[in-house]
Amino acid sequence: MTPSATTFSTPTLPCASAAGSSPSLVARFAVHDRKQLEIKLDYTIDPKHKQNTYGLEAYFFLPRSLGIDAQSYPREAFYKDLQNYVRYKTPAPPLARLLDPDNEKSPLGRMARLSKEAVRSTGRNNYAKRLSHECRLFGCQLRSLIRDNVQRLCVEISGLRGRSEEHVVLTADLRASLNGFRDGTDKALGRFRELRPQLLHHDLPDNLQQTFQAVDEYLSLEFERSLAHLVQTLDSCPGLRRELGDSREALVASLGHERGYRLSAGYPGMAEEAEAWQHQVGVETGSAPAPDPQERYLFHLGSLKKLVMSVLFLDIQREREGRHLAEFLAGCAAGFAMLISTVAALVWQDMWSVNGLQLVLGLCVIYIFKDRIKDMLKRFFSRRLSSWLWDYSVRIRDLEFAKTVGRCRETVGFIPRDRVPALVLQRRLQNLPFSHIAASANEAVLHYGREIRLFSRSISKLHGRLHDINDIIRLHVSSFLQRMDDPLRLLPSYDAEHDAVTQLKGSKTYVVDVVFVLRDGRSALRSMQRVRLVLDKTGIRRLISSS
Repeated sequence: MTPSATTFSTPTLPCASAAGSSPSLVARFAVHDRKQLEIKLDYTIDPKHKQNTYGLEAYFFLPRSLGIDAQSYPREAFYKDLQNYVRYKTPAPPLARLLDPDNEKSPLGRMARLSKEAVRSTGRNNYAKRLSHECRLFGCQLRSLIRDNVQRLCVEISGLRGRSEEHVVLTADLRASLNGFRDGTDKALGRFRELRPQLLHHDLPDNLQQTFQAVDEYLSLEFERSLAHLVQTLDSCPGLRRELGDSREALVASLGHERGYRLSAGYPGMAEEAEAWQHQVGVETGSAPAPDPQERYLFHLGSLKKLVMSVLFLDIQREREGRHLAEFLAGCAAGFAMLISTVAALVWQDMWSVNGLQLVLGLCVIYIFKDRIKDMLKRFFSRRLSSWLWDYSVRIRDLEFAKTVGRCRETVGFIPRDRVPALVLQRRLQNLPFSHIAASANEAVLHYGREIRLFSRSISKLHGRLHDINDIIRLHVSSFLQRMDDPLRLLPSYDAEHDAVTQLKGSKTYVVDVVFVLRDGRSALRSMQRVRLVLDKTGIRRLISSS
């Protein structure tokens, strides 16, 4: 049973955004890896309202052949397969605004001012915390700008593949974009590194110095990777490589400059990282395995990324909803059962002598029925609570300021097909081949609902620059795969040319349709989307999305 707050009230058509208006809630669906489905919700907070609310519902149509039902896949198993991250969306001001010294929201300007005040002040730890926040936020913003620019430039390069001689003007535009990207990023890194003497001042805490160095190294590695990717993309287009040879040389020169900078700053390269890793493992295990530079490099890069991105992530604390109410009702059930048994014992005692065998047997029977009454009442209250309450209440906390900035409520359960809203069934069958077969299929329907309430004014007061939320949900589908057949089948086929029967290899797959419903507020239907998961025993083969 699911709470009424997550079900449709009237069968209205899904409302799209008004023409020209930007949606406040956008969903993206992807395969995170072979066994994880990823849903990303981008939500724009409106600070004019005290609270902002949005919701998500997912209806999974599971073939019975998978053996997934309420007994084999209880709700606790679903929540074990579910992983959730909530973080602020990276603010993305233009590079000119990020480097503008008069921009009060720019982390660079704030770091320059705070670092001077920190050296003069006695309460340096408070300043160090704020400096660490601004330093990591700058790292997130510049990383986002680098990523977006590289994606845009790669699209432009691909668009001119094999046609650079025909589009001289577009090729010149691409040259200017490549040079502008390299020069702009060099300038941003230079402005950040100018703060190095101030942030590595001996009077400031060590953790701040380590944070600055970690952000500096991470941005250098990200810039180098983006330059290498651009050079590789250019090299895949021989014509463009000839036309833009000067820009390519400049990219390679910047790539070499970043490597030289990290070496001069004492940041370890891949070889040094592998040697340190080998020494550490050798000391811990008493052996010295062959070093793997790539493994250590990826581990180190991941550690740097986690530190930089930690400024955006929010903490999630999940707890059972209505736990205290459930305990109170359980106590009421026990008290009521005790009352009934006590009254029955007094009546029985009046009927028989104090020392009679009949009295002893009667009290035993009353005791048995007391426990049964208590258990029956607890089950009754539990069923009612499951229809009134959600499964979990999740507190969303901002660790930087130790404040609660939102709440999330979740519920999941199997529902009969006749309780699935007609609009969801309609969207599930829309544009499907053999939809009449799917409509009559014997399926289990798993419903998952979540409602997120954000304290928008509190978020605005805490940050002033972080207004948007990324809600990332990952579902591990391994539980769906356990009873699947082997992924390869041999199919006999007659070959007329050779007059023989041959064996063709075919893939045995299963289809799970998922209908996602997005809501603004508690009930306003925002959009509806069907996602088709094509699975085999090894995981997700592909994802087909249909708006």
